[in-house]
Amino acid sequence: MRKIFCAGGFLFLMPAAYTQSSFLLNAGSLSRNPLSVISLAEQPASLLSCRSLTLGIGGEKKFLVSGYGQYTIALALPEGKNCFGLSAFYGGSVLLHKTNLSLNYARRLGDKLGLALQFNYSSLSLPDNYGKGAAVFSRLGISLQLTPQLKTAFHITDPFGSSSLKNGEWIHRPDYSVGLGYEPSEKFYAGILFQKQESSDPQLFIDLVYNPLSYLRVHGGINAADASSWIGVCWFQRHFQFGLIVSMHQQLGLSPVSHLQFQQRKNQLP
Repeated sequence: MRKIFCAGGFLFLMPAAYTQSSFLLNAGSLSRNPLSVISLAEQPASLLSCRSLTLGIGGEKKFLVSGYGQYTIALALPEGKNCFGLSAFYGGSVLLHKTNLSLNYARRLGDKLGLALQFNYSSLSLPDNYGKGAAVFSRLGISLQLTPQLKTAFHITDPFGSSSLKNGEWIHRPDYSVGLGYEPSEKFYAGILFQKQESSDPQLFIDLVYNPLSYLRVHGGINAADASSWIGVCWFQRHFQFGLIVSMHQQLGLSPVSHLQFQQRKNQLP
């Protein structure tokens, strides 16, 4: 019975592995003005777009499951050509939960190329049945500005598969992603992100962003792998940005997401 319960728990975590607030903003991280600093949790190269101190928090009710929520907080600290970042994630309930802490560093190498490195501590807990397992792993990111309107980024995580849970179970599987962002003007952005994790189906996110007003941003997208979709709006007021997103999975249902961000405009880097 214990093995059945544990297997069910891990199967539930499979669709919940990507935080909604992160994956909905992943492709947008290639924009000159990313939707949220929260995206650095999955895409550390997004730090390269930060030009001033930025703090973001996000929360979601995953598939409206009672007692199950996911929360992310992230901080970006730019300094010249360098940018440092911190992020923390918690998702789950008292019966099953996952946490992740990451330390991020990114550096611009000229006007077109940038590198990012992330160190993670991740833990997965099934207190009454399985216990707790933890792992340390790293993520490498490369960003390249192909043209003034077109940008690409590549990320790879734990390519040697060292982050395993006890008894041969994984706490975080090796993965990689490739993204492409097209931004012809300040009002419009389109992005695509391909993400593949070992022993899991590939994910393909398509993301569109439109800024009809200086204080309003509308965005939406689809995951072509499972036909899940989302739509969201963001309001801007001086240093603050507030966003609401609704994501819909065909089998698992709705996931409402909210995120709040503070950005220091004073002493903004070029």
